[in-house]
Amino acid sequence: MQAALSKLAKQLGHSHPLVHNDFSSKGSDLLVNAFGQSLGLSRSKRLAMATRLKVLISRIEWGQYGKASRLFPMVEMGPEAESSRPLMIDPTVSFGRPVIPGTGYPQALSMNCMKPETQ
Repeated sequence: MQAALSKLAKQLGHSHPLVHNDFSSKGSDLLVNAFGQSLGLSRSKRLAMATRLKVLISRIEWGQYGKASRLFPMVEMGPEAESSRPLMIDPTVSFGRPVIPGTGYPQALSMNCMKPETQ
């Protein structure tokens, strides 16, 4: 993986290529190809990996200077989950802790509300 990231950094011209929006456009394909070749993945497996990576990258909002500014992590799997965004991670909101989007309420608070009471 490190060799693939080093190659990607050289090709994109960024020391940290995964946090730049160049990664979402052309870098993901370069990484999948480099990583897939080093693992000996077939073309069909590399295509499946690229498709999944594009879904995950679409959950990143890019801010000023083309750097990642927000992340909407996957909290469940399945086709419906790809469009669902129940959590947000933003370094400018709640010190980067996961929050419920649009509210600023910490995700941990909502999890505490769902815990069963113990006696």
